[in-house]
Amino acid sequence: LSFEFPANPLVQTVEMAEEIAGKLLEIFKDPRRNLELDWRGNPALLLGNVITVVDSREKNDYKVVRQEIEYDGTLRARLTGRRM
Repeated sequence: LSFEFPANPLVQTVEMAEEIAGKLLEIFKDPRRNLELDWRGNPALLLGNVITVVDSREKNDYKVVRQEIEYDGTLRARLTGRRM
């Protein structure tokens, strides 16, 4: 696949554009690396924080990319993360 990159004053060299493209491909090429978790929530978590999730088979680290917090007398959160 090819992608036509629009003109951007922040990307000034081909090497920088290739580095950005490489990092984006590394993050998004494997769709099974995502985590969606409904849990009690933690308002202290920030975007980019690393969390460890343990399931029945293994332990994986995820970077927080979204957290939606609700409070209606109890705290609930929906967290989205990407595996590192």
